[in-house]
Amino acid sequence: MTGITLTARDLHDRRSAIIRLLTPLVADRGRIEIRRIGAGQKYTLGVMNKGQSPQLIENADLIRVPTIVGGVFLNYYEVWASDRASADYVLDRAYMHIHLKRANEAPDKQILCLHCDPLTNTAHQSFYYKRGPHLHVLGASPNIDRSHISVCLSDPQHGGADIDALTHTLQLAVTMIQKEIFPNYRST
Repeated sequence: MTGITLTARDLHDRRSAIIRLLTPLVADRGRIEIRRIGAGQKYTLGVMNKGQSPQLIENADLIRVPTIVGGVFLNYYEVWASDRASADYVLDRAYMHIHLKRANEAPDKQILCLHCDPLTNTAHQSFYYKRGPHLHVLGASPNIDRSHISVCLSDPQHGGADIDALTHTLQLAVTMIQKEIFPNYRST
């Protein structure tokens, strides 16, 4: 396998980088933690509320963490696949979802996704946009939620030359979300 790889030790240390990445968006850094979610061949690291049991979570997509904006929630996780040839882990995906939960509405509504799918097959029609960090916008008419809006087309490595480059690109996108999107939801 090729792509962004980490050793088992580096994967454990990845938790603190994820916390730093999400700090600008979360309501209380001290009330979240990064834990392994689920079991199986893939190693999923996800943000969760402190005290929440990862064993009770069947799907990392279901976790919601309060953000700095009331009624707006965050979901973030990374899926790492075992590279049996080297005993390392290869990043399969890094996904952040922003959800809006208005009073008296159920369920919450996903409004924005920040994804990275570095193991996307080169034959995939959206490979060029999908393999690096990209956004999905939900709620538009007509529906464009399957469109991959790359956040770093001018970067030949698409923000994914290594874990540091990817983290830097994701951090820039998080800052953009904090400054450009969250202020629009403060009064809702």
